[in-house]
Amino acid sequence: MNEAVFSIWDSDSNGMIDCIEFFTVMIVYADGRVEDKIRFLVELFDFNKRGYLEDVDLSFIAFNVISATVKMFQVESEMPAFPGSGGDLTYKAFNELVKVNFGVEPRLGIKELLAWASESAEIKEFFTFTEIVNQRVTSK
Repeated sequence: MNEAVFSIWDSDSNGMIDCIEFFTVMIVYADGRVEDKIRFLVELFDFNKRGYLEDVDLSFIAFNVISATVKMFQVESEMPAFPGSGGDLTYKAFNELVKVNFGVEPRLGIKELLAWASESAEIKEFFTFTEIVNQRVTSK
């Protein structure tokens, strides 16, 4: 990895990369089917290996996807950790979307997440965005 790319991911300049964010962006922005990306995300974020994700896991995914995307586009001012930023608003909107679709304490396995992704306009729009980014990056 060259120094410029490394510095994007080493946002706190401590010489280390947040592996969760890095793997998240690699999964989300890699070429491949949305179904496969969702499966990889579930495997990565199912820390307790129960076969499903709870609201805290889904929130953590959203936070990492947004943070990683912000880093990738080098707009750190939009990090979800900054109140009122675009990342913060997107993070809150995602969490609200989960609550509206699954209630306050969801437990979602791969089947439920795949069904939601195939029906949700917001999820489809996000993955369409990642495909456009992929095409632009790989065509350079």
